[in-house]
Amino acid sequence: WLRFNPTVNVQYRLAASTIVSVGSQLAFDDFRDYQGLLRNDGSTHETVRFISSPTFPDPFQGTVETGTNTASLWVLDPNYRSPYRITPRLSVTQQVPGHVRLTVSYEESRGVHQRRTRNINAPYPGTPLSAEILDLPLSQRQDIIDRMRPFYPLVGNITQIESTGRSASRSLGLHVQPRDNVKIAGVRLSGSLDYTYRSADDDNDFNNPYLRQWGPAQRNHGVQSRFRV
Repeated sequence: WLRFNPTVNVQYRLAASTIVSVGSQLAFDDFRDYQGLLRNDGSTHETVRFISSPTFPDPFQGTVETGTNTASLWVLDPNYRSPYRITPRLSVTQQVPGHVRLTVSYEESRGVHQRRTRNINAPYPGTPLSAEILDLPLSQRQDIIDRMRPFYPLVGNITQIESTGRSASRSLGLHVQPRDNVKIAGVRLSGSLDYTYRSADDDNDFNNPYLRQWGPAQRNHGVQSRFRV
């Protein structure tokens, strides 16, 4: 697949033992919902057969009714835009005494138009219901609620794929690399030490179908620290 992810990076030797690197990348996310949209469009692809009077051993000898699967439909937001991330990065590499190379880096990633799903057939909020509804049979209660759905008489969920999410992450890294190998018992060894501190948050896990703005369903991934030798 052809993917366009422009990247730029500039390095500058600030001193004899110091190098500064500045760069950024614009990366587009893949669209992975094409098959789901085809299978759950409710009209031309996936269907369901209902057998009202199955027989044995061949259940299809009974009454068979064929209909579309409208229990849950998937649609694509007409305003959908390709999700992308902007990732600037800054690093400083310093040669320190002991023939050790020390690199400190900072990276920040901003996700724009991130994928988020929302049930656009949820009942209208704020509609008052009388207390007598609790005395009605369950089927009648459900029918009253279903009539508040925007696409009634379709009462199933309509999952709309949107690009209204945002994300942000920050990463601070430390890399220590000896320039020379270490000789132990006649064997030369080399290695490095890495430490990464990362925090991130987003609102892509969207559960409130009535709010589209950034923030109400914000989820914090917390802080992650990792050592690697």
